[in-house]
Amino acid sequence: MKKIITLLCLVAFFAACTDESPTPNNSSNTSGTSDGITGVWNLVDLIEENGQITRNGELASTYSTTTSNQNGTTEFRSDGTYISKIGYDYQIINTVDGEASVDNATKAPVITLGEYTYDSNKKEISTTVDGATFTSLVTELAANKMVIVTDTRTETMEDGVTIVSTNKTTATYSK
Repeated sequence: MKKIITLLCLVAFFAACTDESPTPNNSSNTSGTSDGITGVWNLVDLIEENGQITRNGELASTYSTTTSNQNGTTEFRSDGTYISKIGYDYQIINTVDGEASVDNATKAPVITLGEYTYDSNKKEISTTVDGATFTSLVTELAANKMVIVTDTRTETMEDGVTIVSTNKTTATYSK
């Protein structure tokens, strides 16, 4: 479970894979702010909802996660690159066969570097990390607040078993 949460943290911003070509970073900003998405954003909140884990296609558990003690920033630079260093404490509620368990843990800050594009017409941010492109929806963008929603999907293989984790991740940032 901690391995899956680690993967989710790394892609908290941008984990819904896309085959679409990203729109160039110089797209016009129609979101109502003068500075758009560029700048340094502080993580305020991160919530994972409607989480499901399947093993070889069979539902194994459901989960939700809330965070506290968020620390770190993401900087979207005007040259189309970004750097993110984010960590937090989290509580995960995991339900297996109707039995809920609660676990608390700390996610140490992780540094992520890559490129991004923001399409203000679609309100989508696409990021590229290590050759993989991810797309998220920017549901709110104001001078001092940004909310990004991602349909997250991770897939791992353990001992010949395909494990898929899906959830809706909502990250809230402030300037």
